Amino acid sequence: MSEDEFELHFVSPDRFVLTSMEGETTRYRRARSWTPIGAELQAFAGRYVSDELGATFDITPADPGLTIQLNGAQTIRFAPVHPDTFQRGPLTVRFRRDASGRVVALDFSTPAFRAVRFTR
Repeated sequence: MSEDEFELHFVSPDRFVLTSMEGETTRYRRARSWTPIGAELQAFAGRYVSDELGATFDITPADPGLTIQLNGAQTIRFAPVHPDTFQRGPLTVRFRRDASGRVVALDFSTPAFRAVRFTR
């Protein structure tokens, strides 16, 4: 077992702060419930590319969430968990918008890596 120490500070029923033994602070908040409707889901549809991973995601609305096909092969269904954020187990997709509100990219996270950018 690890002998790392940390402190948890509950600042409200929906927020807490974790401080590591090295003094690093991470803030957490409860995700807001979100159930997108058809038109909202359509805004995410399209092809997204990551040069870093050499991978593509083809995204299709699948009420109440999205299906994501990786490199034209495996298709995974993701459920909405927060505005512009979808999850399947430990996999998270968070969409990014430009100043006008148009979806232009996504950040893909797994337990092995965090926030790898895919652009439309």
